[in-house]
Amino acid sequence: MVTKFDVIVVGSGPAGATAARGLAKKGLKTLIIEKEALPRYKPCGGALSKAVSDILDFDYRDTIEKDIRSVLFSSVKGEVKKVSPEGISVQLVSRDAFDLKLTEEAVSAGTSIMEESKVVYLEELKKHVTIKTDKGERISCRVLIGADGAKSYVARASNLIIPPLGIAFQTELYTEDKEILLRYGESIHFVFGCIPEGYGWIFPKRDHLSVGVITSRSKMAQVMPTYKRFKSLFPDLEKAEERKRRGSFIPLNRGPRPLNTKRICLIGDAASLVDPLGGEGIFYAIKSGVIAGDIIPSEIEEKGYISSRFTEEINRRIVDDFNYARRFAYFFYKNPSFFYSHPFFIGLFVRLANKELKYRDILKSLMEYKRDKRKGLQLNAP
Repeated sequence: MVTKFDVIVVGSGPAGATAARGLAKKGLKTLIIEKEALPRYKPCGGALSKAVSDILDFDYRDTIEKDIRSVLFSSVKGEVKKVSPEGISVQLVSRDAFDLKLTEEAVSAGTSIMEESKVVYLEELKKHVTIKTDKGERISCRVLIGADGAKSYVARASNLIIPPLGIAFQTELYTEDKEILLRYGESIHFVFGCIPEGYGWIFPKRDHLSVGVITSRSKMAQVMPTYKRFKSLFPDLEKAEERKRRGSFIPLNRGPRPLNTKRICLIGDAASLVDPLGGEGIFYAIKSGVIAGDIIPSEIEEKGYISSRFTEEINRRIVDDFNYARRFAYFFYKNPSFFYSHPFFIGLFVRLANKELKYRDILKSLMEYKRDKRKGLQLNAP
């Protein structure tokens, strides 16, 4: 017997849960299939910008562990720059609690959920998609959404695969020394020069620190030794207990690619919707989920399938600006301290994080800065 749904979402992360909630609210019979039991651990710094609270229309405050108003920038050479610019707000969450909250909101809207079930087969037919799980269930749907992360099975099986670009290694550090938690608990910390084309980070949580390194390189055999060297920059953390050490691929976006067939589409990390400079993925996962929740019901009603409009909208509203991000990353990683030591650019970065500006605005400002500096003029913010 085959169970039928309008839409099946594979993956219960921010992209999948947001899409499922939007689809269920519009009356579509929606199912989330999650391969793990919820809540589940997800290696991630868990930093949410103000833009996330702007796009979500429900209260998730009980998942916030820290609300940060300052940033520490430093390099392996030791210099440290602390900034507390106007408008900055970084909410830090652990992904198990945050993702669970998003999924609960989807279920409250009418979504069904199947946990601890892994999709092991899919077949796209003319009017529907049939899937099979590792538990033997056969389920069909009019539209299948792949929200199953950087190693997306849905992407591979539908020939929409997008090779991931980027590697990270992260641990959660626990210590009984309250002074250490206080010392690191007021700011998020970025360290440059410890890993090529990337950075190390320390993000404070309620009772521990999330610590890791990330690079935009697609291959790096020495990522774990690099992490160890980064951590050694902070001797007071050497005795902290490491839990949940994980390496992972980070699907940094590398440009527009097809993201849907007539019955299958990709969102979030499965679609490589991760900022190619900073590695931010949560906001874009949620935004792509919102887009899916808006577009798919009308596509089903008007055409009976998903047209190229889906890919076009994701590219227009998300990916196009990532093209400017990659160009800006070239300049940024040549001399990070120039940008984080410059009040003008710090102000722009805050507005960028809040999604008040785009990367194309930042790149334009950089070009104007260089031009006006040669002319001896003062640059004005956009």
